[in-house]
Amino acid sequence: MNHNFISNTENLKYYAGTMLASLVGFSLVYALSHQLLVRVLKPETYLRFDSNLQADYLSRITAVLHGIIGFYFARQAVSDNCPSGKSILEDDECFCKPGPDTVMVGFLSLGWVVYDLYIVLFHIKDLSALGLQNIAHHVIAILAMTSSMFSPSYAFSATAGTVYTEMSTIFLHLRYFFVISKNAESLTFLALMCVFIATFFYSRVYILNQVAYKFFTIHETCTTKFETNVGDTSSGFLELAYLMMALMCLLNLYWGSIIVHGVYSVITGGLGNMKIGSRDADLAEEIELKTKSV
Repeated sequence: MNHNFISNTENLKYYAGTMLASLVGFSLVYALSHQLLVRVLKPETYLRFDSNLQADYLSRITAVLHGIIGFYFARQAVSDNCPSGKSILEDDECFCKPGPDTVMVGFLSLGWVVYDLYIVLFHIKDLSALGLQNIAHHVIAILAMTSSMFSPSYAFSATAGTVYTEMSTIFLHLRYFFVISKNAESLTFLALMCVFIATFFYSRVYILNQVAYKFFTIHETCTTKFETNVGDTSSGFLELAYLMMALMCLLNLYWGSIIVHGVYSVITGGLGNMKIGSRDADLAEEIELKTKSV
């Protein structure tokens, strides 16, 4: 593979097609889910939602699907695609020279992130503190992935590592469905929260920071030991990719601190305080108020 994405026209066509297929595919899932809910399943809560809450509900459905698909392919890219049998965190050459499947992961995810950002901005319209953090997360992800196109190819290994963290997103949004169905006091919900917390710290703190460290320190190894053609790195895109990776790590560490606070609240306040720190209580109250006004 050449030093960056845009240096090869065939690469451009294939990966742009992957991103477009992802964007169209998730938009279809969004639209079809709405029709299924309104015409077939007809859940009372969803039908009482205003358009913003319905958009949020549908966005979470696509987020769960993206989390499953993204994690599946990212896990292969991170753990299974190296000829040595090692992960990209253990195999420097594999990190320096990502294969087509590793590059594909980033563009598959980019299609969903672009579409979901559109939904967040123009349909959900959540400008709360948490909503703005979600917007920031999407913008950082888009800038990270697009800057990788103009950076040395090993930036795509780092991108695949960030998509790997989507494993925790699956459980994050399943939590929401428990909240709106008023099952947030159940032991099943508690078990789900434990899985979410475990996957969050494993993927978004432990794995992501390992990927970031590798990304920040691998350049000389790639150029000297494995003679990777990194092209012209004076354009600033690699530095932008570094900055976005650092911001992604900091944002996840901030979210991790909120989770730690929530766990501390449970320990000091008992299981009755289970929802504190996760915005579940506020979310349930907000939904109840909005559905009453519809």
